[in-house]
Amino acid sequence: MNLIKSPSELTLDSVDLSSLVARYKKLRLTSTRLGNLFVKRLTRDMLYEGAKKIGILHKGQIVFDNESQTSVLMDYCIYNIYRQGRNTIERYLLESPPATDSLEIECLKTMQDAKYSVIVIESNQPGVGCYVRNLVTGTSQLLVDIGLSRSAPPNSFMATRLFDYGDFIVTGGAALPLGTSVSEEVNEWDSELRATLNVKDFDPANTIRGCIESGSSLHVRYDQASANAKASHRIEGYRTMEPATVRSLKVEPRNSSLEMMNVRCRCRSGKMYRNCCGKK
Repeated sequence: MNLIKSPSELTLDSVDLSSLVARYKKLRLTSTRLGNLFVKRLTRDMLYEGAKKIGILHKGQIVFDNESQTSVLMDYCIYNIYRQGRNTIERYLLESPPATDSLEIECLKTMQDAKYSVIVIESNQPGVGCYVRNLVTGTSQLLVDIGLSRSAPPNSFMATRLFDYGDFIVTGGAALPLGTSVSEEVNEWDSELRATLNVKDFDPANTIRGCIESGSSLHVRYDQASANAKASHRIEGYRTMEPATVRSLKVEPRNSSLEMMNVRCRCRSGKMYRNCCGKK
């Protein structure tokens, strides 16, 4: 059965929506837990290799211009830095295989097949997500993200890793907003993106580097963590919208990584961690 439809064909009743969102929340909890496990498996040399590839390694130090780049680096290292021919997810599956009928294995298999892409928001489904067009494949799908359903305006671009669960997709939690555009400009992007991104074993390092150099990550800001310890992103800078909160996978480095990296302190003092809370 073909589950990829145009926005005009994607009509869901309230029962479908509630069951879909409930499934999404379960999958999100599992994928977040797995993401935190994967971060703990990243070694110093993997972080440095990833930072060099995406352009945030300067004079032997990993330098974050803003907090959102932490998630971008972790996401890239988990999926695109290999050891013995395997990335972190593949090594986890080999060393700690979960039950074949578990939600964890469903998430892991979907993560294995995740593709880096650029999407454009076509319309919003309040309380659920957005209908998006994947500019690499040319298909339209329902992206489930409750926060994004309230914040992303039509014709806004994002570079992100996509997880396809069949009846809906989700982002990997390290999306880079690229601003807004008109439909004519969207069409011009299609052929170039397909030629660049839609190749086997595509490495998104140059795409991420270009986004960072253009200031894309500066449009993402962390809010105060909620009581349930889930992270959120705040995306700003769209000409057509006020700043609004968007959900994101929480992938924080360990304290040892914070100490070795030149990262802004989380207490919002404006100082580097090593010169602020890192001294305590």
